[in-house]
Amino acid sequence: MKEKNFPFTAEEFCSHMGFSQKDFYTFFAAYWEEFCINCDCRLPFFAEKNFYTKWHALVNNDKDILQRMQNVEKILEQDPFASFFANILHYAFFIREEPCRMGELPETTKIFGENSGIFNLLIAESNFPNIEKACKELSLPETSLQSVGKWINGTIKIYGAAHNGIPGHTLTQTLWIRHYSKKTLFRIGRFEFLLHTYIQWLPCIYVNKEGTVIAFHKDGSFVREDGRRMYKETENCKKVICKEEDGFVTGCPILPDGSSHPDQYIRLSLQEWQPLCSPWEIVPSVHIPGGERMDKEEVIASFTKANAFFKKFLGFVPKLYGCYSWILNPDLQEFLPSSNMTFFQDQGYKIPAWGGITPGSQDGVFFVFGRNGKVDLEKISCNNKMEETLVKIYKEKGTLRSGALFILSADADKVGSKYYLNNIAIQKKIVEENRI
Repeated sequence: MKEKNFPFTAEEFCSHMGFSQKDFYTFFAAYWEEFCINCDCRLPFFAEKNFYTKWHALVNNDKDILQRMQNVEKILEQDPFASFFANILHYAFFIREEPCRMGELPETTKIFGENSGIFNLLIAESNFPNIEKACKELSLPETSLQSVGKWINGTIKIYGAAHNGIPGHTLTQTLWIRHYSKKTLFRIGRFEFLLHTYIQWLPCIYVNKEGTVIAFHKDGSFVREDGRRMYKETENCKKVICKEEDGFVTGCPILPDGSSHPDQYIRLSLQEWQPLCSPWEIVPSVHIPGGERMDKEEVIASFTKANAFFKKFLGFVPKLYGCYSWILNPDLQEFLPSSNMTFFQDQGYKIPAWGGITPGSQDGVFFVFGRNGKVDLEKISCNNKMEETLVKIYKEKGTLRSGALFILSADADKVGSKYYLNNIAIQKKIVEENRI
């Protein structure tokens, strides 16, 4: 049965686009009537030459990409099914109050051939006007809008790594762009800062009047004998506690080098030590856009700039910044000890992360090789040192891990000096003097 006032059925749409019944029930079924009401079959505004020529200039000046965009435009002009799909994606990602999770949809090679990634790129860039509006409302500098283009350019490089150099964009990364227009994501120097309440993977953090900080595993965390954190209970880990009672906080401490032990507990007086943050305070997570080097000076400047940025444009300075990333893989300390990535690792208070703990995990493979899903790293060809290093780590360690750290905003001016690591003796003394 055809939808009311609509030229084709859901079955005809899926058959034409190359989507399976499973695809329809997974991504479209719950919203189909809503899509039919809010989306049409006309050429989307973002696939018109005057639009993509203007906005893609923020991304790069690749003439080949513009020609490919023009080829996609011609297809959309002639194919109402494809135009409907394009309008659905723009609506689902950027217009709908609660976005639809459609990033895992299969590529539309049936319609666009090798330019299916360019089709995805047009969807990504369709949000530029909304981002520009948000930047103006916050009176942000022009570089804020330009930085979004830099991020998208990085995704093009990631896509090309998995498609023999053919440019494009992976749909799974598109929802990220929504944060810019919702005024929750900002590029500050080398890094991006995403606003949200206290991040669930951060530990419990306490400070005293002198500004000394110590971290505890959260109550109910699973910690292995070697101090690594697990996301669920296994035979070789223990469930730890962190609680406040009778004027004291009791917990399993984490030292600034990320080390801990599930059997080690300390008790601190709440007259001397206070939680750094409440659970509802804004704590930005730090993200590292791909496609660019991590220059040490830019890494250092990002945090001092962040303090000034938040104070000037948002009216507050967060108490800390947290980062959880494959770039913080602890094994890089061994395999790339002098790299800029390990330099960044050493600037924060390190904390155990569960990413990549399971043997065979491949944290970071997508961002380096551009491939979703499990990748055969035993056979993959490498084109640069980073790719070679990840393959070597995987072969020797059996897994690719993630790592995590935090940096207090009060210590932002100390980034670059390995402040937490160089002063680890303070935390060690606290642990020894308050052990229970």
